Amino acid sequence: MNETLRSRAAIGRALAVGVPLSLGVLVVLLGVRERSTATAVEWRSSIDLAPEQARAERRPQMWFFAMADRPAGESMEKVFQDPDVVEATRSFAAIRVDGGTEVEVESPGSPGPAGPQGLSVLVKTAEGDVIAERAGFVDAPALVGFLERARAMHEPMIVALGLVRERPRPDSKAQLAVLYEELENWAAAEDIHREIVESLDVDDANPRTLWSNSMERLARIQVLTGRSAEARESLSRLQQLGEVDPERALRTRLTEALVLFIERRVNEALALLGAEIPATLAQADRRLWHRTKSRVQAEARLLSDSRSR
Repeated sequence: MNETLRSRAAIGRALAVGVPLSLGVLVVLLGVRERSTATAVEWRSSIDLAPEQARAERRPQMWFFAMADRPAGESMEKVFQDPDVVEATRSFAAIRVDGGTEVEVESPGSPGPAGPQGLSVLVKTAEGDVIAERAGFVDAPALVGFLERARAMHEPMIVALGLVRERPRPDSKAQLAVLYEELENWAAAEDIHREIVESLDVDDANPRTLWSNSMERLARIQVLTGRSAEARESLSRLQQLGEVDPERALRTRLTEALVLFIERRVNEALALLGAEIPATLAQADRRLWHRTKSRVQAEARLLSDSRSR
């Protein structure tokens, strides 16, 4: 069985049993590359032919919008000369779009429109589905991390998108939304979670867990994108359910702590986060818990120092 088939089988099994997909597991599934000696990005010679070439090669597509009239345009040109960035592009069909070139980047399979307005880098699957994007200036380390995550998530995204097309049920859509979250494609993930929340009857027993999980994730996305008032409303709807499973209760606590931190209620946020990071949380949630707690503690020290002066 080749690498692609092994990846599809493993991810398919995980989706079938509802196992959360962590980035670490996906990286292991997709393997490790050898470093090349190339010194420049190998841009495809034809924008028109590149998507078909990517599909034939089973490579994800990376689109770079090199708009010289943007404030970040010149800086992004330099970023793409960074050796680590050059290396990170090797797994992609790299497509460069120069200023003034008209190009349609919307994909029929993507959850929403995507266009060159404000975009710096956009990633599609080999089939042409938009899965991730970055706007404005992105420095070299951040771009390398973004491309490596997109590369690792490419096959799982193809599988998840295929499942949604074959059986557009709330459970398969929820798994796809989680993958979008891994790629920090908040808009796509939010659209799916909102659709799930609005389509399910929370009073029915079976979809209750799906509804509550999507509502909690919707609140998390809202707070991570700076909309604490909307997050509070979503958390309020979630709390009306009453009974919760222990893991979701921990995730909700983390989301509430993020809301409190944005509202600069740092002592309350710190109290919610507690002394230890819960061991039962998924790896991504543990990382976010740690980062949030570090920021809250730093803010609490600043406030304490300012009051003591």
